[in-house]
Order: sequence, then structure tokens, then C-alpha cells
Amino acid sequence: MKIFIFEPEKYFDKQLVRHIDLKACFQNLEHETYFSKELCDVVQNPESADFIIFPYDLTRPIMDLGLFGLLGLFDVCNIFQKYYWKFIFIYTEDLSWKIPMGGTWLRLSFDKRILSNESIAIPLFFRHKRFVSIANCKMKANFVGAVNTHPIRGKLISYLSEEKFWSKIFLLIRGEFHGPIIDGTERIKRELQFNNAIKRSYTTFCPRGTAMTSSRFFQTMSLGRVPILIAEHCALPFQEEINYEDFCFNLSYDRLDEVSRILDTGDKELGKMCKSSYKIYSEYLSLESYGIKLVCFLKKNKEKIYEHRKNDGIFHCQLEMECLYDYCYNYLSKYYEAEELVNTVQLAQQINKMTKDPKKIERTNSIILDCREIVNMRAGDTVMKYMKGLIEYMKNDFGIKHNQYNMNSLDDFHTLTDIYAEKLLK
Repeated sequence: MKIFIFEPEKYFDKQLVRHIDLKACFQNLEHETYFSKELCDVVQNPESADFIIFPYDLTRPIMDLGLFGLLGLFDVCNIFQKYYWKFIFIYTEDLSWKIPMGGTWLRLSFDKRILSNESIAIPLFFRHKRFVSIANCKMKANFVGAVNTHPIRGKLISYLSEEKFWSKIFLLIRGEFHGPIIDGTERIKRELQFNNAIKRSYTTFCPRGTAMTSSRFFQTMSLGRVPILIAEHCALPFQEEINYEDFCFNLSYDRLDEVSRILDTGDKELGKMCKSSYKIYSEYLSLESYGIKLVCFLKKNKEKIYEHRKNDGIFHCQLEMECLYDYCYNYLSKYYEAEELVNTVQLAQQINKMTKDPKKIERTNSIILDCREIVNMRAGDTVMKYMKGLIEYMKNDFGIKHNQYNMNSLDDFHTLTDIYAEKLLK
């Protein structure tokens, strides 16, 4: 496959970029992950290329320049204007919003209801080289993570806590799992808990978070374990080729009662699914394999991609600030109605940059405030249910008296969860 590598410093209008620190803005060079020199011939003429690769992850540029600023650069870019249907962009942000610009988008997360023809699902890569033996699997399932990134997480944790599945699962929640307030030692400890929980369980609960899917979905597969994906309308890589039902369980939001059936699945059957999961990850979704499969897909579907991109057009709305605001606000409203709470907050923060109208800013800020209040309220309720269930389990199975711990104390919460993790993961 012939590719042309777009270089921002060469092909963007020099007057427009004269005040932009291009090295700081365009610093996450990603294209070699997907389009290696072994797979592609790099050509010097965009006309002769099958595809034109924008080599940088656009997450940072959109944050730094704003969506309007980025679109403005492409609006006066001769190469994009002439060959927009050949362009391939990389966007690894969790946000599943529609960026109104032509081209094909490689995305970690997208909603199939909103983003379909123009998007290709990419996995999150992990560097595990070997299948992790299932001999040490002592639990049927696990979940380690935060609960405040999507309502389904709180619903899942509450259900598991109240249904008393404690003897079959490892369930560890954190108010903040990875964030900047977590110091290095604590972060290492939590990463070990996360990885060990997966290794010592046949299956992993993978409820979606901010993204439409969950990063632990791919991490679980990379370790040779079975994902329990709890998501709706999400796209997974190569769904036309991979039968995910062979090695993963997929639950919609209203089917949590099927968890009991999954946890009753025999170890022998789960062991087979573990091997299938690792095999598919190695052949399709690993760092070594995905690029090969992607290039084959693009070569096979080149003409169809061209046709779709040309029909989409170069931009999907007028490039005026208020028009762009209205375009994005339309999607914001859809996310808000669908309770995409964290997505809604992050998108609202972006579109506030697109208007100076105080009434519009006030309206958007009220949505942000409402979403945060709902998230915090639900997360707090979930933590209380979890703590109650954990205290009861620790008392019955390990003889730890519940009156030693205050359910409203964050310190007691972390102390008890660490004791719990130590006893089950040692």
C-alpha cells in the first residue's frame, strides 16, 4: 500500500501557524504503530498515494488549538482540499464525538449510532508476549477500577454487592484509580492489584467508562482471560472477521441478571475461552498484528472508502464559530439525554470555547454542573453499598469486625480494601 505522510510544518499555511508551537502541539507521532515501513511504501506525491496519513494523534491539537482552530488549518490546506477522501486521522481520546471533517478516523472509542462509515476501531495495545497460565485462577471474575465514569459501573457494583457474589469474585473500587492525585507508590500498588486480579480470575468485568468500550477489555484478552463486556453501541476492531461471542460475554445495561449464569460457567469451558481470547488478541489486536490486518483491510476496501468519504464531503458544517457551536451542541444534547455524563462534561468544556455568548455559556455550564452532581451522587451511593457488602463479607469469611471501620471514612475505606486485596491476591 502506498502512503503519503503529511507534515504539518510543510503543508499548513505558514501565516496561520506562525504563532503555534508545532512541536508541542503535534508531538504524539502515532502512524508507525499502524503503518510501518515493512507494510507500506512511502511516496512523495499525494496523488500517487492510496492514503494520506496524518501522522500525529489529534487529541492534543484539538485541546490546544480548539476544534475551530484545527479545522481552520485544514480549510486552507491545498493537499486536504484536493485529496480529503484519502486522509486517515488518528484520535485516541475517549470522547466519542463526531468531528465534522472529512477523512477516515482511527479511533479507540466511537458510538456506532453516530460514527460509523468514517471510523475504524483500534485496540489499546499491551506488551504481553505469553499466555498467562490459568492454573492460578482462584476466582470466577474481577473488577478493579473507578465507578464514576459511566452510570453502568455504579449499577454493576451495586448489583454485585447486593447479590452477594463475594465468594466468586474479586471486587475492588477506587474513587480515583489513576489520577494525578495518586502518588507513585500508590499507583504501582494499584497497578499490581489490577493486573493480579485479572491473572487470578477466569473473567474480567469490563463495563464501559468514559469511552464506549473499556481499556481492560483488551488488557484482559492480552493476558489470556475472558472479558465480560458491558456496553452498548460500541465498535470493536474487525467485527466483520472476529466472532467475539466465541471468547467473550457481552451484556447490555438491562441484562445484569445474567451475571449469575456467567459465574456458574464451568472452569473447563472458561479455560477454552481463555485460550481463544489470547489467540484472537495475538492474531488481530496485538501491537505486532494489528497494523498488518489494518493495511489489508484498507487495501481491500479502498474504493468503498473513497466513495463513502467523497459522499461525506470535506466538512460537515459551515466553518463559522457559531455554526460549529450549534453542530457540536446538537451532539452534546444527545449525549446528555443518553446520560453520557462524563462525555457530556468534556464535550461541553470544548464547545464553551466556541462561543462568547454569555447565555450559551451559562446553558452549557448548567449542563456541566448537573452532570457532575449526578455522577458524584451516584458514585457516593455505590461506594456505600459496596462498603456495606465488603464489611459483611470480611466479617463472615475473615473474622474482621465491621465496627472497627467507619463507612463514611475514606481512610477506613482504603484500609479495608487493602486488607481485602492482600488476602485474596497474595
